Amino acid sequence: MAIAPHTGHPNDLEAPSTNEHGAPRKMFRNREFEDDVGDSQRRKRQTRSRLSACILGVVTLAAVAFAAYYFLIKDGIDLQKGNYQHKNFQGSVAMSAIEMHATTGDCWLAIHSNVYDMTDYAPLHPGPDSLITDHCGTDATAAYTSMHSQALLPTVSEYLLGALQGADDGSATPPNSSNESPSSGGSTAEGSQIALATMQMHGTAGDCWLAYYGIVYDMTQYAPNHPASSSLITNHCGTDATNAYASAHSRSLLTTVARYRLGALEGTDTSAFPPATNNPPSDSSED
Repeated sequence: MAIAPHTGHPNDLEAPSTNEHGAPRKMFRNREFEDDVGDSQRRKRQTRSRLSACILGVVTLAAVAFAAYYFLIKDGIDLQKGNYQHKNFQGSVAMSAIEMHATTGDCWLAIHSNVYDMTDYAPLHPGPDSLITDHCGTDATAAYTSMHSQALLPTVSEYLLGALQGADDGSATPPNSSNESPSSGGSTAEGSQIALATMQMHGTAGDCWLAYYGIVYDMTQYAPNHPASSSLITNHCGTDATNAYASAHSRSLLTTVARYRLGALEGTDTSAFPPATNNPPSDSSED
C-alpha cells in the first residue's frame, strides 16, 4: 500500500534523533541569523550611547554658560560693553558721606577728585592693604600720587562711586555711563599740560601722539592693535583728532585707552568740542 506524501512544511517532520550510524544527530543553529540580531543590538546600543553623550554635552554647556552669566552679572559686568560699574555708583559723593565709611570693612576714599569704595579691593592690593585702609574716609590723593601714577586708576574703575562734590575736576563718568563730560576720556595724567607744538613733533606712525577732547594720547603701541585699521589712528598723528573720532565712535570708549593718556592739550577750548555721537561704535573700535 502506497504511503501518501507529506504535504505540510518540511519543519513539521520530526528529524531523526540519530544518524545512519546510530550516533546522536547534532542540531544545527542558524548562526547567520544570530549574528544579524547581535549586530543590530550592538548598533542600537551605540546609537543610544551617542545620543546620551550628546544630551549630556548640551546640558553641560548650558550649565557652564548659565554659571558664567550669573557670576558676571553678580560682579556687575555690563555684558554689552564689557565694562564694570559699581553697584552703588552715585555719580556725585559729598565729603561728609566719605567720612562715614572710614573702616577696613567699609572703606571709601577719594583719589584725584573721584570717590572709590575700596573695601573689596584693599585685600587684593599688590602691596600692604594698609596703604589703602590707613586712608579710609579721607581724600587720599596726596598719599596715592606719592607712590603711583594717575594712569593706574582705570584698573580700579569698577570701584568708582562718583565724583567728589565740590572738586575742581568736574563730575566723574562711570565706565558704563552714556553721559558725556569733559573727563570721559580720563583725567589728565598728573595734571601735565602738553603744547600743540610738542604734540606735532610726534606725527608719525612710529611716534604717534594725538588729542581727543582736549586730552593727549600716545597711540604708537595701540594703533597696530586697532580692531578696524591702524590708519584710522596713524592718519591723525600729531593732530587734534577729536572731529575724526567723534564722527565714528562714542566718547565713552576713551576709557579703554586711558593708559595711553599723556596729559591735557594746552589751551584747549572744551566748548568747541563736537557733540558726542549717539551711534554705537562700528566694529567695536576704540581709538
